[in-house]
Amino acid sequence: MFRKLLKHEFRATRGFLGIACAAAIGSGLLGGASLRYLTYAAETQPDANVSIVFFALALVAAFLALFTSCIAMLVMQVGRFYNSRFTDEGYLTFTLPVSGHQILLSSLVSGVVNVIIVWLVMVVSFFLLIYLGVSGTPGFAEEFWPELGEFFRRLGAEIRMHHVGMILETILVALVSAVAEGCVIMLSVTLGALKAKKHKILAAFGFYYLIHVVLSILSTVAMARFAFYQDFEFYLEMGITGLGALVIAAACYFPTHYLVTRRLNLP
Repeated sequence: MFRKLLKHEFRATRGFLGIACAAAIGSGLLGGASLRYLTYAAETQPDANVSIVFFALALVAAFLALFTSCIAMLVMQVGRFYNSRFTDEGYLTFTLPVSGHQILLSSLVSGVVNVIIVWLVMVVSFFLLIYLGVSGTPGFAEEFWPELGEFFRRLGAEIRMHHVGMILETILVALVSAVAEGCVIMLSVTLGALKAKKHKILAAFGFYYLIHVVLSILSTVAMARFAFYQDFEFYLEMGITGLGALVIAAACYFPTHYLVTRRLNLP
């Protein structure tokens, strides 16, 4: 049944996910084309004109749209969790023969996967923007590919087992941080649905902001505490970061489970 819950969540969000990814790719193409024209105009048109201003604005709009796609996905996850758990659809969901943990984990897993996909598409779109923007410069093809190959050869030569460990630890900490962010979203939406009589989504964003303010204060205090250690190693720093993300995830997930299963008027 948990697999069916996951399938339903992915099916419910795949439309918006496709739109967000398409918007990110389109932003990369628009920004790349604009940057390429501006590069060409800088060599052939010393004086500014209307076309240069237009493409400069298009480049700024492309960057804004690129980062907005990730924010839009985050907003969608807030709306999706609310609609699937605290509306008529939520009442039907809680009548299924599944536990509260399975219901929450299905939302958490689908949300984290969707956000990671959008992040990866954003990275691809950003490099696409840069590549299209500079590929028209003289001698690009003759210089870019050999230098890129040389870069990867040097990177491969410098990677040691401890470097691999650093990369794997960084990826693991990033995944744990994404899970913690998903738990923060679920707790925020749950508090908004429980405490607010009207404008529950707006209240959820308010709780989301409040929780992040508290977390920012705590992280600042922690960073100031460890700043005195000049020999603070990378592994220890990432380990503490990952442990902090785990604590945040647990501190948000279990109250959410308690509130959803014990405090809401659900069947």
